[in-house]
Amino acid sequence: MHLLRVPFLLIGLVALACLVAAAQAKDEPVRLEISPGQVKLRLGESKQFAAKQKGKDSPIRWQVEGANAGRITTNGVYHTPSEATTPATVRVIATADGEPTARGEALVFLEPVDIEVKPETVSLQTSKTFQFTAKVGGAADQRVRWTVDGGNGAGRITEAGIFNAPSSFATPGTITVRATSMADPSKTTTATVKMEAVSIKIDPDEATLRHGESKRFTAKVSGTPNPNIIYQVLGEGMGEVSSQGLYTTAASMATPAEVTVVAMAESDPTKRAIAKVKVPPVQIVIGDEVRNRPRNPRASPLARIGRGVYRAMTPGVVRLFMPFNPIDLIVPGPKFQGKSGKRYVPLGGGTALEATVRGSTNDRVRWVIEGNPVGEITEDGFYQTPRQLATPQMVQIRGTALADPTKSVVFTLTIPDVVVHVPEKKENKCLLYGLVQLQAKVENSEDARMKWSVEGGDGFGTVTEAGLYHAPVGIATPTTVHVRASSVADPTKFVLIPVQIPAASLDLSPGSAEVKPGQSVRFKAKAKGCAGENTPDVIWKLTPEIGTISADGVYQAPTEGGAQVVQVAASLRADPTKTATARLKIREK
Repeated sequence: MHLLRVPFLLIGLVALACLVAAAQAKDEPVRLEISPGQVKLRLGESKQFAAKQKGKDSPIRWQVEGANAGRITTNGVYHTPSEATTPATVRVIATADGEPTARGEALVFLEPVDIEVKPETVSLQTSKTFQFTAKVGGAADQRVRWTVDGGNGAGRITEAGIFNAPSSFATPGTITVRATSMADPSKTTTATVKMEAVSIKIDPDEATLRHGESKRFTAKVSGTPNPNIIYQVLGEGMGEVSSQGLYTTAASMATPAEVTVVAMAESDPTKRAIAKVKVPPVQIVIGDEVRNRPRNPRASPLARIGRGVYRAMTPGVVRLFMPFNPIDLIVPGPKFQGKSGKRYVPLGGGTALEATVRGSTNDRVRWVIEGNPVGEITEDGFYQTPRQLATPQMVQIRGTALADPTKSVVFTLTIPDVVVHVPEKKENKCLLYGLVQLQAKVENSEDARMKWSVEGGDGFGTVTEAGLYHAPVGIATPTTVHVRASSVADPTKFVLIPVQIPAASLDLSPGSAEVKPGQSVRFKAKAKGCAGENTPDVIWKLTPEIGTISADGVYQAPTEGGAQVVQVAASLRADPTKTATARLKIREK
């Protein structure tokens, strides 16, 4: 029985071994044969691949591995990518349709791309052009992308490789032209452009100009087809130069000066030629060399009238009046130049200031009154004092050369004291009720007018605008009244003129008289020290008040009453302190 079990056991083991072997044979991959197994291709080329499975004729499925590895068609035609980084290896994989384990591989080696640019080096001038060529190896696409290192400032290049050198460039120098493969942008090569040196010269390189003059400079450029020049003046306020090289000094500048005129090549601004221009000093001196200078048509009417001609309009001052600087004893007009060197200007008058500018074509002068302005100065240097002013005054006027504001002269003018005085020393007497013509004179002023007034007011008399004094009414005599004569031009200057009013007196006649009741008698008053002595203006008074008395001195006794004694008093109306009395007796009926 045990012998029978052994054969069955062996049979089971054999069957198990067969099953295991069959399972292993089923999982083992089936290889596909691909041809060609490997191949070298350039970018842009294609290749036909084929695959076979032994004993079977299953459809084949194709694919490539890797990003940007190209593509393969369903019938096995492989196309390299149009753009890729080379060299590179691409795996072409074939599998049997329905049998994933049936697989085969082939290798595609993408050849490296290289570029050759001709020529490698070229020499050019600014603004010139040149044709570059490029040849691409390892790719069917021969296109390149042309660029210039440094951007547009280093020039431009077209898609066809035509290089345009920059119009402005620092020379000598080099520019790099770069060609990049369109098929493999990682592959570039360069060519070098050597920019030829630009040079420039200027003529003349030195010049001396008077202020206000011009000078033309000429510059020439070599090493470039662009002849254009850029001119400039170094420093602000040192003048201007035109695009044609004409230099002109500044309208106003400090002198002496050395000006630098620079000529630059437009094609290479680093190339410069320098010319030095010397401008001698401008001077301004006090003098009358400008008398014949043309008048400014826009000047004030006063200036257009002419220098010093103000005396034709206001010829009041011929000589300055003492007292002032004793050295300048006599100072005749119109300039009023004293022996001491001082220059005087009467109040209300004017004077022409004259200064000469030398070393410039511009002889104009700017006139300014220094400090607190007193008076006015015209553009042409005619100084006019104010019409009214407290004197004396000193005025400083600065004349500055418009050509060079650092050059100036200063005029010191003296406006002397206005003097009011009495030309003839004499006593002025005025009787009561009388008039007297007072005399005074204003000196050192073109305005000779005076303002008259009586010290103390109208109670001391009145005075007309012409200086005619009227004695007052109601003032005690004798007395002295002062009349003030003030300058209209300078009210601080005046003179007090004393006017003597002599003592007045009054007589009454008859000194005594007798009348009956109802009768009348005439009293007559006579004044001394008054104008109109025979008919003085008196005030009558009766003590006691018996009867009446008329303004002309006629006394009327009353018709009734007994004997009486009345005092008749007469007072001078112009001087009430002056009185006279008479005794009047009224008899009985």
